[in-house]
Amino acid sequence: MKDINGGRGCTWSRGKIFTSFIMFHLALLLLALSCYTLADAKVLLEDKFTPTYCSCFFYKGTEPTGIIPPDGARICQRFANKYRFATVYDRKRRIPTYSAYIYEAKMSVRTKWMIEPQLVSQSYSETMELERSTKIPKKLLRESQAVDEDYKSASKTYDRGHINPSLHHNDGFDSKATFTLTNVVPQNRILNQGAWKKYEEDTIRNRAEGCSRTYAIVGAIPGNNAIANRVNIPGYLWAAACCTMANHTVRAWAVIAENSNKNKVDPITIQSLEAQISQSTGGSVRLFHDDCPRNV
Repeated sequence: MKDINGGRGCTWSRGKIFTSFIMFHLALLLLALSCYTLADAKVLLEDKFTPTYCSCFFYKGTEPTGIIPPDGARICQRFANKYRFATVYDRKRRIPTYSAYIYEAKMSVRTKWMIEPQLVSQSYSETMELERSTKIPKKLLRESQAVDEDYKSASKTYDRGHINPSLHHNDGFDSKATFTLTNVVPQNRILNQGAWKKYEEDTIRNRAEGCSRTYAIVGAIPGNNAIANRVNIPGYLWAAACCTMANHTVRAWAVIAENSNKNKVDPITIQSLEAQISQSTGGSVRLFHDDCPRNV
């Protein structure tokens, strides 16, 4: 068969190019489906999210860098036999550093609070469980993560603030999966029910209009205080998103809010947000793949 490149550069035949085209798109399909397989979900103590079954929650399969705390654990959050989102959990402070997910706002389905068994030991279940029915000894559970009792002690001032919001999903099981204590932080009640709620319900929906897929990352910058002398109260909450458009362009935005009754959410560039998070982590933070705009 004649070389379709005239003997220059690549020398693939039409048949090889067609085969490569099919294999490339099959690989993309497998990546998209990887979050929804029945393979084992793991708390990744050493491995990275990418390339793993959690890759599809990150823009171009690229997880943030410079943001993992010293005692952090990556959790590919599994519920009802599917991977629902990705979380980095700070085991020392007992709060998530961030959660990454695909934004598809449609519904909010509530359920009882769950815990992550594998934070206790990787010999336990790979699927989140209801705290009230788990057979894990309470002492071991408390040593590994936040529990329901922690939040009850400060319920007049702090809500269980979702990092990955339940209302940012179009699947009921995805929404329920956000009700794990590895996905919430002590959030100032006024902020949670005020300006932050407006961002979760209105602002992100308006910003994501026209996006074919929106990759969201929401996180917390640790503070200097704790509830129950166990669970860190974040100093700031932040949210960032990178979305692909139908015309193959990419849009990005970010916000940050002091976790207080100031009740204010401020827009910020991705680059400025990364710099502010870096001050806390001591690392050089990059939230998205380099193709995502950082200065708009």
